[in-house]
Amino acid sequence: MLRGKYNLYGKYLEGVKEVFPNYLKLDKSSIKGCIGYLKGKENSKKNCFLLNINNVNVYESKLSFDFNVVQELDISNEFINKSLYKFAWRSDWVDRTTGYFPLICIVDKLDFDTIRKGTPNLKKVSSYSAELEELKGKNDWRGICNRFSPLEEVKNNKEIWDNPSDLYNLAFACSKLGEPKNGLERDKKHLKTVKKYREYSIYFYERCYELDPRNFRYPLALGYRYYLNVMELTKQKGRKDGNVNYEMTNAINWLNKTIELNPRSIKANYRKGKLIIDKKIDNFKYAPRKWTAEDFEELKEIEADGVKSLERVIDIYEKYKDDKYKSIFLREYVKALYTLGTFYLEKVELHWDYYICLKISDKKIKFDYSSEDTRYISRGKKLLEKCFEVESKTLFNKDMDVSELAKNIGKWHVSPIDKLYKLGISNLKTYFVLKMLGVNSNKIDKYGDVGEKLLLTAIEVAYEGKRQKNIRRNTNYINEKLGKYYIISERYGSAIKITKNCRQSYIKNTYAGALILSKDKNNINKAINVLKSAKEDRYNLSRELSLVLLIYTYKLSDENQKIGELMEELDGSMSKKSRKLLEVLDIGVC
Repeated sequence: MLRGKYNLYGKYLEGVKEVFPNYLKLDKSSIKGCIGYLKGKENSKKNCFLLNINNVNVYESKLSFDFNVVQELDISNEFINKSLYKFAWRSDWVDRTTGYFPLICIVDKLDFDTIRKGTPNLKKVSSYSAELEELKGKNDWRGICNRFSPLEEVKNNKEIWDNPSDLYNLAFACSKLGEPKNGLERDKKHLKTVKKYREYSIYFYERCYELDPRNFRYPLALGYRYYLNVMELTKQKGRKDGNVNYEMTNAINWLNKTIELNPRSIKANYRKGKLIIDKKIDNFKYAPRKWTAEDFEELKEIEADGVKSLERVIDIYEKYKDDKYKSIFLREYVKALYTLGTFYLEKVELHWDYYICLKISDKKIKFDYSSEDTRYISRGKKLLEKCFEVESKTLFNKDMDVSELAKNIGKWHVSPIDKLYKLGISNLKTYFVLKMLGVNSNKIDKYGDVGEKLLLTAIEVAYEGKRQKNIRRNTNYINEKLGKYYIISERYGSAIKITKNCRQSYIKNTYAGALILSKDKNNINKAINVLKSAKEDRYNLSRELSLVLLIYTYKLSDENQKIGELMEELDGSMSKKSRKLLEVLDIGVC
């Protein structure tokens, strides 16, 4: 009986790792069958062999196994190689640069049998195929749907109902017609129409998956349809005719199925990661619950899952050597960098409400930041710098051509305004955290200076974009962050100047804080008027701070009656946070 040993390491093992990230779990007990074959023209007509695996050793740097030949199969090396290549191509296992697939392929029994018997052609041609492709080329989605009207009868047309390729095109067309038009997100008649198309889209995609469950494009399409549902339901002024949690659960489930079939799918990993980081985490954090240790642990697991997906996107993309594929997936790569960089920055909170109250009351300010917090900011900063550089095609620095950046507002996958803003925040957070940790100002002022410069540049780019008629964008949210930085660095006049014309209530709080800290009596009266306006704003998400600061300004003005009226208004509804903020400001609460 012929015996042998197979060793894999170096770049050949890297190919296996890339396609089969769970390869470390491979052991002898999990291997139910193995086919070995020889490549090369001289071996093409010879038969391949059924192998018995006797021993498996799997490490990060090496994979090896002992085998013996059980029998020669009545299948040629050429046949099995072509079948495996076809399967590898449809499964996205083929390296985009070299054209090779891994030397060891790990599959389940169904796929094993499919490859052994000969991988079938992906695309079935029907009498509809050419017409569908023509309509698709014209983006005539309604034409495609009308061709099979009424859609409820499609299941009775076996030629398309049993053809996943054509049915996929119909499902895609339905999905396109299922997207609500801008401005009609609250129009009940319009919403009823587009909802029907979305439902047909999902119905047809599910049939495609039923017909060909090993093809990752079908669960990917289903995941994307549910992903779009989440985005439509959560965008500002979006439609409100669905359940976000239901859509999100389905999106992640289908994207997970895609990743099981194709771990290297950039689109699946990106969409899953973005959903988790941008949507699922907040949904979990702000759902009504009494937090337990298990809840905190679950939140960590959710975050880790989202981070892993986006890191996978970055890793896969950066291993591409072919510019063609880099161009195809640039959008997902840029957005993965931006989303993950932002996530790390937002892991570190400034506790602003407490900070401003402590500063106003001239009390010692101390927040317990850790080295982990500085690492989060550092990671976020590096990812965002890379995000900037990949589209600017230049190394990041604080001195940039504003006119050139404005020209790219509509061309970049993430606007230069957003990138400059987040990079500015990364520097200002570094400045703040190091300041709280007691680092000397001569070592941290550079972060404040760079952060300020980047935020001011972001505002300039927005103004230049407006002048070039590329965009009309409100930048008051950037003014607010600059206002906070000026308060932290005790430049109250600058804080007042940059926030005084902003109308949003949360920015009025920052403006009022700067007015109070200026110690100017006239400014106290201005602060009272501004805070009264913020208090009356029913959409003010920072109303709690508005009320607390208003009570304090009344205290400074000796208007005890008005303090009493506000306290009476708050009686019974005052939160623990409000009580704590008032205590910081030395205002007694009964």
